[in-house]
Amino acid sequence: MIEPASESEPQRPQEHGPNEPAPIQHMAVQSVHSVGESNATDPAADEIAAGEAVPDLVDSEPLRSVYMSADSDAVSLRELVSDAHVAEEHVVLAVAVDALLEASDSHGVPSDASSDSSVLKPLDDAGSAAAASEPDSEPDGVSLRFEQRSSGSGPAFQANVMHVSYGTGEYVKLSRVSSVELSFALSDDFVGPFQRQTDGTVPEDTQFEVAETLLAEHGMVVLVASAGTGRRTLALRLLGRANGAEVVPDVHDLEPQWKAPDTDALPADNGRFILDLTDSTADELTAVFCKKLVAYGTEQKDQGRRVVVLLTPQEQVRSAEEPLRRFMLSVSPPDARRLVEGLVRRERPDRLADLGSGVYDNIFASQPGASELVRLAQLISTAGDRSPAEIRDEYQGWSEHIASLLTVTHDPTWQGGVLEARAMIWAGALLNGCQLRSVVRAADDLLQRLGKSRRPADILGGPTARQRLKAGGLQESDSVVAHDRTKHGLPEAILRNMLETFHTKGDVLTKWAVAVAADKDASESEAQGAATALFDLAVSHRHVEIIRELGSELAGSRLSLAVDKLTEAALAPESGIFTRNLLYRWATSTSEDQRQLVIAVCGGRLGVEKPDIALTRLWWTAELTAKPDKTLVGAFSSLVTYQPMVTLEALKAWFKAKGEDPKTLGVVIAIADSDLGARFLVEGLAESAVGAGLRVAWQALLTRTDARGLLSGVVDRWCELVARGDLPEEQVLDFLSDVYAPGIDGSETLFGDGHEFVASFRGRILTRAIEKRVERRLTAES
Repeated sequence: MIEPASESEPQRPQEHGPNEPAPIQHMAVQSVHSVGESNATDPAADEIAAGEAVPDLVDSEPLRSVYMSADSDAVSLRELVSDAHVAEEHVVLAVAVDALLEASDSHGVPSDASSDSSVLKPLDDAGSAAAASEPDSEPDGVSLRFEQRSSGSGPAFQANVMHVSYGTGEYVKLSRVSSVELSFALSDDFVGPFQRQTDGTVPEDTQFEVAETLLAEHGMVVLVASAGTGRRTLALRLLGRANGAEVVPDVHDLEPQWKAPDTDALPADNGRFILDLTDSTADELTAVFCKKLVAYGTEQKDQGRRVVVLLTPQEQVRSAEEPLRRFMLSVSPPDARRLVEGLVRRERPDRLADLGSGVYDNIFASQPGASELVRLAQLISTAGDRSPAEIRDEYQGWSEHIASLLTVTHDPTWQGGVLEARAMIWAGALLNGCQLRSVVRAADDLLQRLGKSRRPADILGGPTARQRLKAGGLQESDSVVAHDRTKHGLPEAILRNMLETFHTKGDVLTKWAVAVAADKDASESEAQGAATALFDLAVSHRHVEIIRELGSELAGSRLSLAVDKLTEAALAPESGIFTRNLLYRWATSTSEDQRQLVIAVCGGRLGVEKPDIALTRLWWTAELTAKPDKTLVGAFSSLVTYQPMVTLEALKAWFKAKGEDPKTLGVVIAIADSDLGARFLVEGLAESAVGAGLRVAWQALLTRTDARGLLSGVVDRWCELVARGDLPEEQVLDFLSDVYAPGIDGSETLFGDGHEFVASFRGRILTRAIEKRVERRLTAES
């Protein structure tokens, strides 16, 4: 988890109230105060209406100023005071407001006030007040540049460019490909795809030339290959060399933030883009989308747009994807030996001779994908003094050793069943380096899930823990057990083999493994080790179900562990896009556990390093609830502290596109209900788009009876901050007096009880609101 910034980092404001924890922690929220209401009338009304004594109520300076400010409208003001002067326990001004505004429209706005931009614009069915006061609106799709600059100490983040589709509220993030990755794709070390002939010869490759021709002639090519084949590197080389550019151009990944593919969210700019649709389902790639994608990729060719789309292979092209057919090119893996030689030459030239020893020939002949070849090259380059045979066995997942374990041929003395031994093998791999009793407990849990519960007689009359340890191929040292430590990567290989070999029982095995990681009785180190093993396995092999189960189970028992692992995966280059896409799907799901996990992840390190990604997902999670969502409040408190500029830009975009959407209203509550968020919003009022949008959202919240209690708690917080001097009194007074303008539905929730209310800050807000309305009305009449 990210710790709050220290006092030596002035660019990261972190002041918070005495009862408010630091950002990123869950924020403590004040209790909601109920608002008393009454329709009582004043028995002294006749005296006041006749011009007799002015009631004690007007002795308070706020209402006295209202009463004395408009002699020309004395009767109306006397009626106002008359209706307001009720029993001492109940001071309710709703009737007074109605009397003052009897000549106004149903929303309380003078009929001729529309020409005055300072007059409050009420909500109506046609749109928000913010839209009414803004200049000519931008088209539905615009590019917003969110920049975060650093001054002094602390990290600096490069600019992110987001293309927002206001029609859907979704967007595509443009991430510039690093110069290191692009340089490698354009270097002489690049190895293109090839297809080996049946006679074993390797012809001169033509796939790259075909792809290059398609891109040059049409501006678009669709590379069809499995993830890890090498298609991305090929895409980078194509885009970096397109049209023989003398200067290497910028290439951007298009990272969609959408519930379903939508070309309207793609950037209108002309650039060089990679769009990876690997995780899109067949149902999502509709005929309409594919047709629009072709238009997007080809129609701006002459203006310089170049698009490479990545798809996974299928048995046949679906009818919906028919528009893409003529741009499709099936891509083969690169030449295995050439690629590994080039990578090893860069890192360990002394190991090049091993490649000709014949040890790796079977691997090269199998033609694995580029990612597997990179893994082999890394194993060779970091192998130390290990032999080529050991490196080969690790690369192949210690297949022979694992086969020996699973058949229990390694232990001829074993008297138990094969399943009992396998349970120990798998439990030992999951809890590698843990105590024997923990491994035994995990193995027994798996046996029980498989219908092989060990009864007391089985325990007392069956194999001992030490015998089971030996059957599981485990070794004990320093009170912990582990698989053969000389075989690097063996535990991970065993788990991978378990899921691949017994995939028909993958659901049972996955639920068991996740339950071991989430076990409340396990030590922190055991849970950490099991969760890490599972997350690494799931991310490297894109096992969505494992991550989904881990997220759900750990969210209840070990939330911080789940947050840490998901954050690591979301920020890692090799798994980032996949994991962030998964978080997006969770943010839009109906699962409360997944929603809370997304909030916790986005309110932590992910929000600091990739705020635009975090904010998009937080918007989807921002539900209006009966009680404050402390996790959501804490997440936004972190973002307004560490990424205020990006958060402000996102808030303006939401106000403009979906100002009254319940999720935008949930965001407003979440930000406003913390000391840090309150200061952020008040400082943002200096921008007209923020002030107008916040006013509209606040008044939309007032119309919802389920949100009025939340707003009352927010107003209490803001009043306390003003009293402490932590919020500028005049700015808050001016804004809230606009929000709680007389005649606005729900504005009566500001009212309080007793004489104390009149002199309170809430009373001053109401007084200022009445003063503004009287002034505007008199101005209009004159």
